[in-house]
Amino acid sequence: MRADLGCYQGTDFPSRDDPQIHSPNIDALARKSLLLKKAYVQQAICSPSRTSFLTSRRPDTTHVYDLDTYWRKKSGNFTTIPQYFKNHGRITAGMGKIFHPVLNSHEDAPYSWTEPYVQPRPSSYEGAKISHMYLNDSQLANDPLVDEKIAQAAVRAL
Repeated sequence: MRADLGCYQGTDFPSRDDPQIHSPNIDALARKSLLLKKAYVQQAICSPSRTSFLTSRRPDTTHVYDLDTYWRKKSGNFTTIPQYFKNHGRITAGMGKIFHPVLNSHEDAPYSWTEPYVQPRPSSYEGAKISHMYLNDSQLANDPLVDEKIAQAAVRAL
């Protein structure tokens, strides 16, 4: 979560960096939830932290220090959290960014997921030169952003 969200305002985060962010629903959810104001990760980049979380092992055990290393090839065939549930008869579905989606994103699918992994193609707006462009409802209806596609897939899966 971003410190720009309303739920983070107060003595710990006294000023908003982006006045355009209005987040009443997330703020309401945060009031009823455990709101963590300090984030600790295993590594300063995404893939080592995700691998560490999903395998319950530190980066010095998984040997993942960059975005491209696939830990099963580098360090060992550790059981992941979703793999554990799959191996014990549960339905497991992966969608979006679980493992880092670069070179190794789908290599773990046979181990971890009972359902086909969902990674929608990016919309035509993503990667545009202007990263904070406004999109109206009709544009998004014809070409939703990846987050919306993933949310729709999650609702269908549930």
